[in-house]
Amino acid sequence: MLASYGAILFLLACSSNSYGQTQLEQVRQSEFRRNYNNCLSGIGFCNKTELTAPQLEAVSRGEIQRNYNNCATGIGFCNASQLTDKEAQTVKSNQIRRNLNNCSSGIGYCDRNLLSVNELETVKKNELHRNYNSCISGIGFCSKPNLTETQAEAVHKSELKRNYNNCISGIGYCNKSLLDGNSSNLALSHQPRVNQNQTYSSPQPSAQNNSTTYAPSAPIQNIGPCAENGSCYGDISNVTDLPKTVPVDGYYRKDGTYVRGHYRSHR
Repeated sequence: MLASYGAILFLLACSSNSYGQTQLEQVRQSEFRRNYNNCLSGIGFCNKTELTAPQLEAVSRGEIQRNYNNCATGIGFCNASQLTDKEAQTVKSNQIRRNLNNCSSGIGYCDRNLLSVNELETVKKNELHRNYNSCISGIGFCSKPNLTETQAEAVHKSELKRNYNNCISGIGYCNKSLLDGNSSNLALSHQPRVNQNQTYSSPQPSAQNNSTTYAPSAPIQNIGPCAENGSCYGDISNVTDLPKTVPVDGYYRKDGTYVRGHYRSHR
């Protein structure tokens, strides 16, 4: 009985040892595969001493191809000495084309020495166009000396309009000295919209309760755009007693009812 028990233990020990060796071999093979994939892709640590001859040849071809791709795209390290004459010509053409795109778009490094006379003229026109767009939008660097007289006038009007919008909305810098008191009266924009046929005059005291009433006078015209439902920018909300400055586009409710576009106050 004891002899049989000892035999079983011996067999289990042998089986366990054999199983352990199999796992170790599988792990080692997995390490070989990962190392080969790293060498082949150029990503991660690569130990070339563990590669077979066919693997080493494939890795060498991959390195040459990756170097050419880096040189051709201008992305990553490029060893020009590994290029063939034909590859070097292609890489040079790509560099000239990328440089022209950078100069034309104003994005990236631009070497004007690589531009032809016609290309340089086109690049200068693009620069003037980008500068005008920056000036007219107020976004980005603006060189006003490079504007034409017509462009400078348009930019000035745009600046006045942006300043007025900032002042009327309370968002952004507002220079009140640039406001035209005759045509951009901010006080009027916060008055309730009235019927253009209705007129009002200076307040007169009432004989009954000494309260103030209004008599017909000159019409007051609303300032600001009006929405689809007739409400206008600057109208005073009956709910919040604040000017309506937030536009709301028309939309459909879930029940299919259409709500016309309108203005509301910010709260």
